[in-house]
Amino acid sequence: MKEASGYSIGGVPPLGPLTSMRTVFDETLLILPVVWAAGSATAVFAIEPAELVRLSVAEVLPIG
Repeated sequence: MKEASGYSIGGVPPLGPLTSMRTVFDETLLILPVVWAAGSATAVFAIEPAELVRLSVAEVLPIG
């Protein structure tokens, strides 16, 4: 993962990977008004789920 994103597993930010990669988003999160996205324990931000899907070009799927 680090080779593709520039970050270790567990710290991969949802935006700005070094290379193009498939991004998936749990469809149940779309009911929430805000989700918190992170690249590390000290780099988090609040965002509307639909906007995160749009910005990350994620595929919305039923997960789990």
